[in-house]
Amino acid sequence: MGMRSGITTLCRNTEACVLKRAYYGAETWWPGRTQPGRVHPTKVEGHINYLSKITLECARAILPAWRTTNTATLYRESGLRPPEIELDDLARAAAICKGSFILGKSKEVYNAETVAALEGLRAATTSIEARTAIDIWICLDNIEVAARLLSNSTGSSQETFTTFRQLASSWPNGTIRIRWIPGYKDVAGNEAANKAVKTDAALLQPEGAYSYAGLRRETKGLRQKAINKLWSTVIPQSYKELEILTSPKSPKELALPRSFLGRLLAIRSGHGDFAAYHERFHYQDAHLICRCGARKSPLHFFFCHIAKRKHPQPKGKPAGLIPFLYGTYKGAETLEKWTKSNGFFTNICPQHYPLPSPMGPIPDYETPRNNDNPAD
Repeated sequence: MGMRSGITTLCRNTEACVLKRAYYGAETWWPGRTQPGRVHPTKVEGHINYLSKITLECARAILPAWRTTNTATLYRESGLRPPEIELDDLARAAAICKGSFILGKSKEVYNAETVAALEGLRAATTSIEARTAIDIWICLDNIEVAARLLSNSTGSSQETFTTFRQLASSWPNGTIRIRWIPGYKDVAGNEAANKAVKTDAALLQPEGAYSYAGLRRETKGLRQKAINKLWSTVIPQSYKELEILTSPKSPKELALPRSFLGRLLAIRSGHGDFAAYHERFHYQDAHLICRCGARKSPLHFFFCHIAKRKHPQPKGKPAGLIPFLYGTYKGAETLEKWTKSNGFFTNICPQHYPLPSPMGPIPDYETPRNNDNPAD
């Protein structure tokens, strides 16, 4: 149990002590890879490269994977996320609140922007971050509203303007600053606000406001959609064949014993103690043959006749049983018990064979076979 809990503890410590520090303050410099409305780079490529390097190093520390294991596999099996997905998630979480409500047919856009500025100021001054802030910036693309928020004037929405000035003057920490942002400047926040207005204009007024738990659920849902979309584009062929089509936040396989988890990842990715792998990277001192005489391969343990003789394999046809054993957590648990019972990875087909015994050659060795198949 110590080894099992060690992996999950390592995951928690990695996220809390390493990644939290790496992403600290990221919402202040992450506007997205490109500016909205135009394909202009935001010059954050260097930041993303550093974060990718750190995240992959953390994934390699968590997983008992071979050095050549591809990036997509490391992200999927460790439960860590590519920087862009984490940065988008942080940007959504940094938005203190997002709200919309109907003002009625008698109100104009001018009135709506005035009310939005007031509600935004209320949310900002009551947030936890306001305790350490020295000023609050309110950005609007309506120059008339921006000019009147902190000045005495007559006209529409007088009650709203008065309430805004009272609230601004009562905030003890610093100064409320107003800035006009022209709509044609393609500022990320302004473009996002305009898009939200167009979307929310067609909605009916909700009966109740979002709860904190509801907002967290919505944010997690958006993150998981982005993760699954990315996984569908980078999924390795071996994972497709094993029907591993999702990329969960916390893979259950991390609860498996570390030694077996390493073998499971090798089987899934093809990067491990296999003949084709050793030949590909020219490892001259590797053992390519199992004691039964067949070449080592990801599927070999399923067809090894020595393993079958020592302990009956799980029942089922290979077409359905192999994806279950390799591709699911429950199947991996079954596989771990079976290979432990027959000693496949320790005695039958170990990575390093013991020195030859003076009593003679290793028993159960037969003529090498070229392929693994059900007929062997």
